[in-house]
Amino acid sequence: MLAQFELPFRISAHATLWQALTTTGGFVIRNALPISLAWEAQEVGKAWFNYPELLKVHPYCHGTRIGYTAPGVERTVRSAPTLIRHAFDYRPGTCGIVGSIIMDPFYWELERVAFRVLEGIGADAQAVLEAVRGGPHVLRTARYLNTVVETDQMLFPEHIDFGVFTLFIGGSTQGLEVKREGEWVPITLPLGDVLIGAGSLLKQYCPEVVPMRHRVMGTSAQRTALFFFLEPRHDVVLPNGEVAGQFLNRVLSSVRNDGA
Repeated sequence: MLAQFELPFRISAHATLWQALTTTGGFVIRNALPISLAWEAQEVGKAWFNYPELLKVHPYCHGTRIGYTAPGVERTVRSAPTLIRHAFDYRPGTCGIVGSIIMDPFYWELERVAFRVLEGIGADAQAVLEAVRGGPHVLRTARYLNTVVETDQMLFPEHIDFGVFTLFIGGSTQGLEVKREGEWVPITLPLGDVLIGAGSLLKQYCPEVVPMRHRVMGTSAQRTALFFFLEPRHDVVLPNGEVAGQFLNRVLSSVRNDGA
């Protein structure tokens, strides 16, 4: 069981938030989002994949980091040979696409939740909060095309994300697992709940943080999931001296095989 919190945070939450980030790197925010909006966003995200002609006119663009990523393009070194996944990345105002009337307010709600978490952590996260204001955050819908899966089949291998936070949105199909005290814990979130997972960039700012290790197992065939990447502005100089935009491009190039 991961630590669970509710918004707004109690004054005493700072220490427990920090404890979660320095142990498992993840925790759940209950009732973080309006359920009706979360449900509508799930439906829009699923619908995007039902229109091949829509995906053709919105291919992934390296400059804006939005659009459709076809199966086989994005992988990790340890990706299973059975991995068949495609995704659509979205930010408000960057492309005219069906469903934006739902996805725009949903995006801003997710950003609000992420900012409230950083504010709740307190002074330890002040520099991070300043870095991510106005950042190129991305709302992603991912769908696995595997029509037949086994529960012990790994659809996406163990890894940590490279941003500040990844927000895993409740209501997604089962399959996500988080590593806690050496054991893999299945995560099932109802609509309205959000799992906050620390990424490698947060660790740069806060070395005590343990980025959240997670993977996707074959619990559901044709799994669909929504998540939100919180990232710093491209011009921010990171604690390691690298400019954030260069860092993000370098990391993306390592996981994409389409010439990113």
